[in-house]
Amino acid sequence: MPQEPFQQIIDLSEERLQPKLSLGFCRLSNADILPLDHVYVCLSRSAVSIKFWGDTKGDWRGTTLVYVKMYKYPGGKTDFLREQKFYKEDRTSQATLPEGIPFEKSTLRIKNLPSGWTHDAFARSGRDFVHLYYSKKGGVLVHFLGKKGTILDNPLIERIASKLRIEEEQWIVELPKTETRESDDVGIHDHAPSATLRKKPTRRVDLAKDKERIRRYILKRIKDYPVYENNGPGEDEDPIQAIMLGFYAAQGGYIYLVFDTRPGKNIDGNWTLHIDESTVFNLPKWTEFYEYVCDGNRGTLVLEDGTEKELKYSSNDERAEEKLNAYFGEMLRNLIVEMSDDQILARLPLKKDAFMMVEEFDGFYFWPNTRSVTTKGRIRQ
Repeated sequence: MPQEPFQQIIDLSEERLQPKLSLGFCRLSNADILPLDHVYVCLSRSAVSIKFWGDTKGDWRGTTLVYVKMYKYPGGKTDFLREQKFYKEDRTSQATLPEGIPFEKSTLRIKNLPSGWTHDAFARSGRDFVHLYYSKKGGVLVHFLGKKGTILDNPLIERIASKLRIEEEQWIVELPKTETRESDDVGIHDHAPSATLRKKPTRRVDLAKDKERIRRYILKRIKDYPVYENNGPGEDEDPIQAIMLGFYAAQGGYIYLVFDTRPGKNIDGNWTLHIDESTVFNLPKWTEFYEYVCDGNRGTLVLEDGTEKELKYSSNDERAEEKLNAYFGEMLRNLIVEMSDDQILARLPLKKDAFMMVEEFDGFYFWPNTRSVTTKGRIRQ
């Protein structure tokens, strides 16, 4: 059971969830038929959550989200109350679904609640609904969001609403298992296809191309910053003190960009609590390549200048992860420094002494060192 929050993005482009999904207080049957692009899971001792990102068709394409957050008392009670307050700030007294019917508390409600559990629900708009379930043991928050199309027959929302159940006696803190999509007869595995159906491993990663893809992602985040709530430490309305560009190639395969508005030199890792779909850019091939070369296979890494680097690490090399992460970290460091020098970062609402950092999630890479983040890491304005 994790002592600190653990986050994982599970890419479902070539896999699917196991039919029976159990997490926290909840059980979801027929999870294997859900139309999903990926799920985001966060685990800790007293709070677990799973965010389902839809791969829906037609009018619903790319617009559907279901977020289930579960809290076990007493440790998770404060966080559950804070979540309720956050979501209720935008509640509306009346809302009408795209189908033309008014939202009621029974709309999309979980059926067959255990005795002792209380239910409440409200709408934030005609497409955005929150359900709250709580007892003496804990609380569950379910957030349904469908930005386009109808709601009640949305294939992701409808299936989760009808199949989700609360199991009061369980508290499960582990990643959901997946299985391959190729055949219903394929055995279940933990995020790895069976040996007979394993896809061709990623033997080559082009950091020059990835650098430009990440640059475009950062530019979009900068452009969008004034029009969304900041998912980062500190208060939304305060200027940005620090920009963290992090990455996790060993697991998940992603970079994360978090804006910290807390004043001062706060190098406390708090930004890792804000790794979410709004702060992440997925690079799953990084993990595939990482695993391939660290298993003793030879792979090719294309550096920023086009130079090709042949890499191969043995299982006995204790510094293999540090060496490999340095390539990813240096590319990201060069990128954010370039964007600072070009005063692209200065388009954000920054404090005069704002600084930037690059880190690897497990601590294998950090730039600049902690003593010089406010000097070497100073953002040009």
